[in-house]
Amino acid sequence: MKAPSQAAPNRTGKSSVQPKPSQISSALGGRQLKFVAAYVRTLNGAEAAREAGYSPGSARITASKLLTNANIAAAVHAAKAEQFRRMRMDADEVLAILAEAARSSMGQFLHLTPDGEPYLDLHNAPHSALASIQEATIEDFTDAREIGPDGRPTKRNVRRVKIKLVNKLDAANQLMKHLNLLTARREPPLGEGFVEAMRAADARAAAAKAANRSRGPTVDAQARRASSSAAKANPNH
Repeated sequence: MKAPSQAAPNRTGKSSVQPKPSQISSALGGRQLKFVAAYVRTLNGAEAAREAGYSPGSARITASKLLTNANIAAAVHAAKAEQFRRMRMDADEVLAILAEAARSSMGQFLHLTPDGEPYLDLHNAPHSALASIQEATIEDFTDAREIGPDGRPTKRNVRRVKIKLVNKLDAANQLMKHLNLLTARREPPLGEGFVEAMRAADARAAAAKAANRSRGPTVDAQARRASSSAAKANPNH
């Protein structure tokens, strides 16, 4: 005989029982269920709202309201958990894949000969590095650009291999979102308000310059003019 399942106590000391998926589904309407299915597939609230039959003009606002509904949020969580169960993959494995993608480097494949010539070595690359390859292109062709000793072009067979890695910045960005690094409080940039202060200083300098012009020549300017006039009147001195 199975013992009845005990609900784990929460922080308030009261037991909390997680609703079953069937209970969650029964609490939602037809369009809400369609929204949940579309959102779990696309992870785009506005697109899911339009697919569920809500007004396209207010799809973004509708999606925001739907996602704050407790029953819909629980249904989304249950649907995602079911996805992971079917894939036999948990959140830790997903984060590990993102971390490997963010750390991927062409240096895992590209090596140098003693003469400094680069070459690709995919055979000895670790599996985690091979998993970071998004696209690989192999091209065989004949190159006749080299000139032989007799002055005639020589042909040689060439194999060109191109590899493209996954987007490191995209993987890092998704990790930062998971770790809430993008929503952390940011310090104001160094020198904030500097432009405004410089503009105020320029305005004060312009005002002082205008005031000097309105008062006429300064004492120094008058003295220089008087000295120049005296020198012209007495050229021998």
